[in-house]
Amino acid sequence: MQFVGRQILALMIFVVGALGFGAPSYGHALQPGYLELRLIDKDLYAVVWKTPASGGRPMAISAQLPERCNPRTPGQPIWNGAAYVARWTANCPGGLCQTNTS
Repeated sequence: MQFVGRQILALMIFVVGALGFGAPSYGHALQPGYLELRLIDKDLYAVVWKTPASGGRPMAISAQLPERCNPRTPGQPIWNGAAYVARWTANCPGGLCQTNTS
Protein backbone atom coordinates (compact mmCIF):
# COMPACT_ATOMS: atom_id res chain seq x y z
CA MET A 1 0.00 0.00 0.00
CA GLN A 2 2.85 2.35 0.81
CA PHE A 3 4.28 1.81 -2.69
CA VAL A 4 0.98 2.90 -4.33
CA GLY A 5 0.91 6.05 -2.18
CA ARG A 6 4.41 6.99 -3.34
CA GLN A 7 3.45 6.45 -6.99
CA ILE A 8 0.42 8.73 -6.62
CA LEU A 9 2.55 11.36 -4.87
CA ALA A 10 5.18 11.16 -7.62
CA LEU A 11 2.48 11.48 -10.29
CA MET A 12 0.97 14.52 -8.54
CA ILE A 13 4.39 16.20 -8.30
CA PHE A 14 4.98 15.53 -12.00
CA VAL A 15 1.58 16.96 -13.03
CA VAL A 16 1.96 20.07 -10.87
CA GLY A 17 5.48 20.59 -12.15
CA ALA A 18 4.47 20.16 -15.77
CA LEU A 19 1.55 22.57 -15.45
CA GLY A 20 3.27 25.08 -13.20
CA PHE A 21 6.64 25.31 -14.90
CA GLY A 22 5.71 24.81 -18.52
CA ALA A 23 6.47 27.47 -21.08
CA PRO A 24 3.60 29.87 -21.77
CA SER A 25 1.92 29.54 -25.12
CA TYR A 26 0.33 32.29 -27.13
CA GLY A 27 -2.43 32.13 -29.69
CA HIS A 28 -2.04 33.30 -33.27
CA ALA A 29 -2.76 37.01 -33.71
CA LEU A 30 -6.05 37.18 -35.56
CA GLN A 31 -6.72 40.83 -34.88
CA PRO A 32 -7.84 42.68 -37.98
CA GLY A 33 -6.36 45.80 -39.46
CA TYR A 34 -8.57 48.88 -39.35
CA LEU A 35 -8.86 51.40 -42.19
CA GLU A 36 -10.77 54.65 -41.74
CA LEU A 37 -11.37 57.02 -44.66
CA ARG A 38 -12.99 60.37 -44.00
CA LEU A 39 -13.74 62.97 -46.69
CA ILE A 40 -12.30 66.32 -45.59
CA ASP A 41 -12.79 68.33 -48.75
CA LYS A 42 -13.40 67.60 -52.42
CA ASP A 43 -10.95 64.79 -53.30
CA LEU A 44 -9.08 65.12 -49.95
CA TYR A 45 -9.33 62.27 -47.43
CA ALA A 46 -8.10 61.79 -43.87
CA VAL A 47 -6.79 58.25 -43.57
CA VAL A 48 -6.20 56.21 -40.40
CA TRP A 49 -4.60 52.79 -40.69
CA LYS A 50 -4.26 50.61 -37.56
CA THR A 51 -2.42 47.30 -37.50
CA PRO A 52 -1.98 44.90 -34.58
CA ALA A 53 1.44 44.04 -33.23
CA SER A 54 3.15 40.84 -34.26
CA GLY A 55 6.44 40.08 -32.54
CA GLY A 56 6.80 43.67 -31.32
CA ARG A 57 6.36 45.13 -34.81
CA PRO A 58 3.40 46.07 -36.99
CA MET A 59 1.76 43.01 -38.56
CA ALA A 60 2.79 42.58 -42.19
CA ILE A 61 -0.45 43.89 -43.68
CA SER A 62 -0.86 47.25 -45.35
CA ALA A 63 -3.42 49.65 -46.75
CA GLN A 64 -3.07 50.87 -50.30
CA LEU A 65 -5.24 53.48 -51.95
CA PRO A 66 -6.01 53.62 -55.71
CA GLU A 67 -3.21 54.68 -58.07
CA ARG A 68 -4.70 58.14 -58.61
CA CYS A 69 -4.32 58.95 -54.87
CA ASN A 70 -1.25 60.69 -53.51
CA PRO A 71 0.19 59.43 -51.22
CA ARG A 72 -1.16 55.92 -51.65
CA THR A 73 0.48 54.25 -48.65
CA PRO A 74 0.98 55.24 -45.00
CA GLY A 75 4.10 56.64 -43.46
CA GLN A 76 5.81 55.23 -40.38
CA PRO A 77 3.24 53.85 -37.89
CA ILE A 78 3.37 54.82 -34.21
CA TRP A 79 2.62 52.42 -31.33
CA ASN A 80 -0.28 53.73 -29.20
CA GLY A 81 -0.27 50.94 -26.61
CA ALA A 82 -2.87 48.84 -28.41
CA ALA A 83 -1.94 48.93 -32.11
CA TYR A 84 0.36 50.60 -34.61
CA VAL A 85 -1.36 53.67 -36.06
CA ALA A 86 -0.51 55.64 -39.20
CA ARG A 87 -2.39 58.82 -40.11
CA TRP A 88 -2.12 60.79 -43.31
CA THR A 89 -4.11 62.80 -45.80
CA ALA A 90 -4.47 61.68 -49.38
CA ASN A 91 -5.54 63.62 -52.44
CA CYS A 92 -7.62 61.39 -54.71
CA PRO A 93 -8.71 63.27 -57.86
CA GLY A 94 -12.20 62.13 -58.79
CA GLY A 95 -12.75 60.60 -55.33
CA LEU A 96 -12.32 57.01 -54.21
CA CYS A 97 -15.31 55.60 -56.09
CA GLN A 98 -15.48 55.97 -59.83
CA THR A 99 -18.14 54.57 -62.08
CA ASN A 100 -17.60 53.40 -65.61
CA THR A 101 -20.31 54.83 -67.87
CA SER A 102 -18.99 53.55 -71.16
